Amino acid sequence: MACWIPRPAAFGAAVQLDLPRSAVGVNEYIYALSLRHPEAVRCAAGPPSPTHLRRQRRPCCTLLTARACARVGRAGGRLGDSRWELSPGAAGLRGVTVKLHQQYETPAAVVELVRRQWQPNFDAMATPFSAVCAAYATLEDDVLRADAVPRDSVVYVNPAYAPTDALNGAAGIELFLAKLIETDVQTRGCTLIALLPNLHAPWHERFVGRSHEVHHVVGQLVFENPMRNLRAEKPGYLWQRSYILCVWRPEAPPSQPAWHYAHLEPPSPACQRIQLRLCRKCARVRVLPRWADPTAGPLREGAFECSANPDSAYASCEVPEFLPVYMP
Repeated sequence: MACWIPRPAAFGAAVQLDLPRSAVGVNEYIYALSLRHPEAVRCAAGPPSPTHLRRQRRPCCTLLTARACARVGRAGGRLGDSRWELSPGAAGLRGVTVKLHQQYETPAAVVELVRRQWQPNFDAMATPFSAVCAAYATLEDDVLRADAVPRDSVVYVNPAYAPTDALNGAAGIELFLAKLIETDVQTRGCTLIALLPNLHAPWHERFVGRSHEVHHVVGQLVFENPMRNLRAEKPGYLWQRSYILCVWRPEAPPSQPAWHYAHLEPPSPACQRIQLRLCRKCARVRVLPRWADPTAGPLREGAFECSANPDSAYASCEVPEFLPVYMP
């Protein structure tokens, strides 16, 4: 996992817990891991170019250099303009594969609308940073597996536009919708809520026309990618089309979906930040779900324990921290 610095000069050497929802916040999480696992810190010779990342088909943790770098091995060496990385194996961390171009997250106002209106309990395509529910599937879980989604779940998905093995394109939308609707909804009793671009495509007629509800999102949505905007070159992605929230239920669909308008409310500040917590029992670093209230009693700084983590995948002191493993 490659980590680019600089950290903001105002941060100093101490770990910051309330962070912007950007690569600055993601880097701070990795910096906190480096303090817990200094033996896993390696240096890397300069930031790779965008062209290199596009050509790199393997996780960026393969950029580890053979030469040890004592300066980077110290906490002070991970401040300023140095670039460093962590070796997941050396730290005993759980690797979570992250495709950089597929991390445009559900906008915060949509997250809160979906949770308020449908109370989903499983996010079909997520990372610990972006998940909308306490339980979720990462790339390692492979949502295309027949049993990847629990039976009878209320599932939310902001589908990847490109298939898992492709760098770009929009063929993934139909691929993932087909599996979730035809397997999980129709044969496993799930309800599915999907955030989709409202465009003319084969999957629109095939699936949207057979949904139970279509909610037109009023206004334009900006999709931010906290994994890629460290230098604020592209703070968000604005698609000049409308978006819809479609709902499929296990029962037979009506002849025409019920049409509604979805009016978004201003999101809470916490949903637009990255919140870190240190367990007071085991000292592990945890990322609070973006939908969680960081001011709630057991989630407050200094009171937090892993057992109180709303993220069910990391709600035990026995579970190691995760490390994003970047792929282009």
